Amino acid sequence: MSNHNESPTILTIASEVHRFRSVVGPRHEAPLHLILKGISDAALRQRVSVPIEFMDRKQCRLLKEAKHQPTAMQLGRLSGVIVTSEYTDSVLDAIGTRFPCVTVTRSLRPRDADSAGPEHLHGVERVVRYLHQIGHDRIGFVSLNQRPPWAVERYSGYLYAMGSLGLAMDPEAVLNVTGELISDSALAEPIVAATKRGITAWVCAADGLAREIYLHLTAAGFKVPSDVSLTGFDGIRHLPDCPPLTTIQVPWQTIGEGALATMLERIANPSAPAVHREYIGTFVEGETSAPPSKRKTKKRKR
Repeated sequence: MSNHNESPTILTIASEVHRFRSVVGPRHEAPLHLILKGISDAALRQRVSVPIEFMDRKQCRLLKEAKHQPTAMQLGRLSGVIVTSEYTDSVLDAIGTRFPCVTVTRSLRPRDADSAGPEHLHGVERVVRYLHQIGHDRIGFVSLNQRPPWAVERYSGYLYAMGSLGLAMDPEAVLNVTGELISDSALAEPIVAATKRGITAWVCAADGLAREIYLHLTAAGFKVPSDVSLTGFDGIRHLPDCPPLTTIQVPWQTIGEGALATMLERIANPSAPAVHREYIGTFVEGETSAPPSKRKTKKRKR
């Protein structure tokens, strides 16, 4: 551990995959870029050193072995570690046993780990209530095929909203939540089939996934939003081949700032209870939602 009389040095570990997408991918404000900007800007104000180490999942699994650790970690010259991507509990345990650790965007967290991230459940609830308000009662949900923990929380928001509104759920229009996982490319068939049966709106667990669903629907001849509405979550701008989404704009940069603040509080008070900072997103109406059309649909058997 570093000397507390010195300026803190806080290592930030980020996903190599997300870094690659941010650098060479389409022009949009990727969450990782904004999180790191928030951490960096706050570090400058606080005069804290925050080196960034980009690692893939395999490299992170090897962090338990000293020879695979960044030099500062090997030498113990760190005040703490901020982890900005989804890694296994064993990796987080390997870090947390040696240094104060704050995770970013991680949901379903271990109780004894500090974290900063989006508020998921009520954000999705807000989206479902908006769709119901403009006339939708046949609303489906689709998650990512990796089933990350935060997507499970967003599904919980969908369940909560549908239940509180008294809306029936079509089991065949709730995808990648339970049972066999479906790849993004294979989602076209069940999405199109459910839309033909009468689903008038799709709630997607993330903006990138919503873009994929948009492409599937338009390839099948549906118009978004005149035939079917579509929503996302995250607030990623300028997604290619996709109009501005109805979504929840997550304050990613503020979350980065909050992660650093949480870490500095932990360094100052190591024995304090774990802190979970959740940041509420802003609803964005976008251009992919509208009242349901009068198109003919196959009615469900009751």
